[in-house]
Amino acid sequence: MSTALGRSVPRVELDDLLADAGGAMVMRAGRRVATRFSSVAAELAVCRRSVGLAEQSDIGTLELRGPDGDVQTVLRRLTGSGLSPGFAVRASGAWWCLVTPQRALVLCPGEARDATLRSLLDAAGHVPGASAVDLSGDYAALLLIGPRAEHVLRGAALAPDAP
Repeated sequence: MSTALGRSVPRVELDDLLADAGGAMVMRAGRRVATRFSSVAAELAVCRRSVGLAEQSDIGTLELRGPDGDVQTVLRRLTGSGLSPGFAVRASGAWWCLVTPQRALVLCPGEARDATLRSLLDAAGHVPGASAVDLSGDYAALLLIGPRAEHVLRGAALAPDAP
């Protein structure tokens, strides 16, 4: 059992959940992902009417860690600029986002994960307090599409309340 949003819930693997829901599963970048649930026309209708889900857990998720200045040094080396928390920049085929002054996430296509990780480790290796790790297996990437997407996020307590 794990705790999510203050509730005790059984641990279910996302790919098993999506397969049980009728998802056609394929391997991408070493991860099982759902490619479709029904016909393209039916999925488009759901997206227009309610909310559709695109599962993209094949995206590479890398993390850069270290003291404030060290993280910024590595980011400048690899993106050409420093970042502010909560903002992202696209550079070298990846999205770079400073989560906190000591932590940045890098999202890249799954097929570029190994090369991006090598670049990140190389750059971090030149900065004494910096380190990098591949978190791809620990994160799921979901895209919600449609007029009810915000409602789904609010119902799961994942979206901030409107001002």
